[in-house]
Amino acid sequence: MRIARLVTLAMTLALLTACGPSTSKLVRFDAIYMDMDGTLLDPDAQPRESSLEAIRQFQACGGKVGLATGRTYVQVKELLPKIGPDLPVVLYNGALTATIDGTVVYVEHVPKEAVHAALLAGTESPAVRGIIVHEEVKTYIDREDAKLRELISHAYIFPDEVITNIANEYKGLPVKILYVTHNGKTDEAALAIAKAVGDRARAIITSPFTVEVVATGVHKAAAIRRVLEKRELDPRNAIYFGDSGNDIEMLSTLGPGFAMGNCRPSACDAAMARIDPNNTDAIAEVIRKVVLRPACLEIQ
Repeated sequence: MRIARLVTLAMTLALLTACGPSTSKLVRFDAIYMDMDGTLLDPDAQPRESSLEAIRQFQACGGKVGLATGRTYVQVKELLPKIGPDLPVVLYNGALTATIDGTVVYVEHVPKEAVHAALLAGTESPAVRGIIVHEEVKTYIDREDAKLRELISHAYIFPDEVITNIANEYKGLPVKILYVTHNGKTDEAALAIAKAVGDRARAIITSPFTVEVVATGVHKAAAIRRVLEKRELDPRNAIYFGDSGNDIEMLSTLGPGFAMGNCRPSACDAAMARIDPNNTDAIAEVIRKVVLRPACLEIQ
């Protein structure tokens, strides 16, 4: 296992020990929250078996596991039985939190005064290939484009309705607005959208080809903090894995954060340590070498 560029594994262990002992005798930390795309999921959008085995070992020793993603519940539902989280799932980059069975426990919408500006900016930007509006139940798209639909279907996005003049015709209250960008144009799109919404909402880059708008103050760290504190768990006594701009707060403001080797520069800088990419056994290695105590590894 290589902890690249920021700290060595030995330094990481020393830093984690300094964070304080876990209330559990078998694990150093009580919980793990991790991003999905680019982190827990490999380039084929599936969790690696080594990661799943390490997660199960952590849970067997008393640890709790949660997912924090920009995805909707529909997008994660099929993977939940395989991953087996036992903490509520943070969705829409923190705008909505749901139980494992999909029951909504918290939701925050993009404010009305920001919706039109955000949609208009996306419509006018040549960097944007398509706009998708996510409500709690329904999903809308701004054009009928077979190639775009095929592309987003790989992320399990299946819009219910097309609204062609979406900036003027959409009258709902979204949880999240998603922009699919042209290749290499994500930064350009993000700047235009962020300028349009100002401090009324926040625009974040969530992948090499997506920008998302959520309410101001919405991010994964805030949602995770609500979940853990409700469970009487200290967010500082958990560890976090992520790779992108929507993981910055999660990686930097709670407990120790690990950025994948494929991380965007902003996420790399936010994390305490950078590990190997999501096509390796990096997550499993960190869990086994950093999180689990020796006594836990003896449990079969």
